[in-house]
Amino acid sequence: LSRAQVRALSRMHDCWVEPQVRALFPHVTPAGRNETFVAQRVQQFWLRLGRFAEAASLSPFSAGSQFTLADCAWSTTLIQAELIFTALGHPFELPEPLQQWRDRLANVEAVRPELTACADSMRAWLEQRGATTWSDTPISLAPLVRCYIGCPVVTGDMATSVTNLGNRL
Repeated sequence: LSRAQVRALSRMHDCWVEPQVRALFPHVTPAGRNETFVAQRVQQFWLRLGRFAEAASLSPFSAGSQFTLADCAWSTTLIQAELIFTALGHPFELPEPLQQWRDRLANVEAVRPELTACADSMRAWLEQRGATTWSDTPISLAPLVRCYIGCPVVTGDMATSVTNLGNRL
């Protein structure tokens, strides 16, 4: 695919699919949850992910034979969606072609440490949010600030996070 097509696929993640997951962060605690909003975001996530799958190659990666910018952030977004959906009582089961693609992404050497760090941070954050149901202690989103972009960097910006992942490739 052309560079423009790779960028378009990456933008589908950044501007269209991932925001559906990020919108659920304030709804993790029962006190802040709007079930209708959650159901709408979950539905939009699956619809938009399906449209991404239609546009992407997924053989073996989203833009063809090589891991590209179009693949970078998906691993962390998918683990976040899986963990958040589960915490909110929504099933998370990828269709087989997307699950196979996700497995291939997780096996990219540069992705593994980032995916592990994101999953660990997300689990800890969800656990903390569950604890806040019983207290008035606010929990910051800081540990996840960069997790969703593909590199869990608490300090820094999106460019730093993408650079960190790119340096591992």
